[in-house]
Amino acid sequence: KFKMNAILLSAGFGSRLMPITKKIPKCMVKIGDEYLIDIWIEKLFKANIKKILINTHYLSEIVKEHIEANSFYKNNKIILKYEKELLGTAGTLIKNSNFFDNKDGMLLHADNFTTDDLKGFIKFHKRNIDSYSFSMMSFKTENPEKSGILKVNNNNLLTNFYEKDNRDFGNEANSATYILSNRMIKSIAKSKVKDFSSEVIPNYLNKIKVYKSKSFFIDIGDIRSLNKARNIVNKYNGK
Repeated sequence: KFKMNAILLSAGFGSRLMPITKKIPKCMVKIGDEYLIDIWIEKLFKANIKKILINTHYLSEIVKEHIEANSFYKNNKIILKYEKELLGTAGTLIKNSNFFDNKDGMLLHADNFTTDDLKGFIKFHKRNIDSYSFSMMSFKTENPEKSGILKVNNNNLLTNFYEKDNRDFGNEANSATYILSNRMIKSIAKSKVKDFSSEVIPNYLNKIKVYKSKSFFIDIGDIRSLNKARNIVNKYNGK
């Protein structure tokens, strides 16, 4: 059985979601009847993830209280790590590289929302694990200029990456959802990088396999995207 742990990045300020995030962190925003963080935790456990590490920073006490108040979360499957200073997306991975227990691991962001259940992505990674360093989930974006756009060849290999570029490179976007091989985690852990998109991905072109998700995916970056996610969930729930 393919066992894996996941780091769910949840430390951001959510400044573009003000005033909603004045009193709650971005991961505690509600989509439908559920908090964003719970949607991800539920999804990860259903996809057979064994343990989840959640990093916190802004209004960390609210996240802590929420997790500790949930009896389903009490069985040590969730570990909270407070970051006094933000370490960055790659920095958090490096600092907690031992959390993956010498196995492949998932790295993802709590401020995204998707209807994808991650199971197909995990199967895709398992099939490709021998030859490639890590797997990345992509999605079709309506706002290419706000996303990391991918150039992918016929073998699903990432050959180029354009971060928030105004030129037209298509609409296949990086969802910032990754499964890293154990070898890759160890390799990144030796470096001193902070940001995953700008400092890790460019070093591994032609070594990243891209899983093209057909599901709805959105970065909850501002009020507009939050409302869009809420509308999708309401439609899904027949409201």
